[in-house]
Formats: sequence, structure tokens, C-alpha cells
Amino acid sequence: MKKSDKWVSTQEAEVNLIRKIAQRDTVAFAAFYDRMSKTGFTFLSRLLKDRVESEDVLQETFWQVWRQAAAYEHTLGSPMVWVLTMARSLGIGRLRQLFKHRRRDAFSLVDIASMKTTADDINRSMGKALLEIKKEEADAMSMSFFDGFTHEEIATHLDIPIWTIKTRICLGMSHLHEVLQNAPRV
Repeated sequence: MKKSDKWVSTQEAEVNLIRKIAQRDTVAFAAFYDRMSKTGFTFLSRLLKDRVESEDVLQETFWQVWRQAAAYEHTLGSPMVWVLTMARSLGIGRLRQLFKHRRRDAFSLVDIASMKTTADDINRSMGKALLEIKKEEADAMSMSFFDGFTHEEIATHLDIPIWTIKTRICLGMSHLHEVLQNAPRV
């Protein structure tokens, strides 16, 4: 079995789990959580810089997975992309909420916007995975997921079409998922 065949079969298994979750299968939900939660938590930890907040948003993300499984459309992105997109949205919402409540503590949007992603900032497996995907994909993902820029803002900043950004992020997530699936478990 080729590496790409293994990735396809893994993705198909995850899509099947989502279909079962849509039918309220709690065993499938637990299996899906086991597959996705580590990457989701790593991503949220980097975004939120707070373990408790990351755990809370991860729980919200999987609650949303449970509620929205029937709406998942596999042609729009892999299960990992779907989960991380939800986590990103909820994480940015949490950052905004924290900003609102911590103004007196000098927590500012400048602090959020200045967050930069490097392989050293992320745990070893995520860092290695980011180094294994194409630079332009990693850069687009970093600007979107970690810096909080919209696709339009990234396209303007890089002076390239928005669909190029969307494609780079989608391909990058797929490549990242493949690398992480094949990484040794810690």
C-alpha cells in the first residue's frame, strides 16, 4: 500500500466516522475524538497560549462536531480541515472574548496580531510536519490559523488571488494531515 493510499483510506475512515456521528453513534464519536483531539489541542494551545482555555475550546469544538456532523460535506475538505476550521473560529472568538475582558491587563489586539508561527513554537511533531509541507502552504496556513488573518487579507498582503490562498490552505491542511498521520506516536 502506497503512502497516499493509506492517507486516502484513513480519510475515508474518518468520513465514515462523521457519518456515524450524524446518526448519534457515541462509539464513533469517541473514535473520531481520539483521532483528532491531539492535533486540535496542539493547534488551540498555539493559538490561545493557555492550557485551560485550549481545553475548553477543544471541548466546544467537539460539541460542535457532534451537533453539525450531518452538515459535513467531504468534498469541501478533509475531516481534519473541518475540525481545525471549527477550532480556529471558536479560538478566535475566545481570543476576542479574552481581549474584551482583559483590557485592563493591557492585553491588546496587537499582541494577538503579532503572534508568529515557527516550528520551534509548536510541539515537535507539529513543527516537523510544518517543515515537511511546501513553504507557501505553511505560510498561508500560519497567517490564517495562527495570525488570524482572513483569506482576503492574506491575498492582499501576498498580492495573489484569494483562490490561490484558499487552495494553498486546503492543500497544506491535507499535506499536514498526511504527515501527522504517518508520524510516530508520542
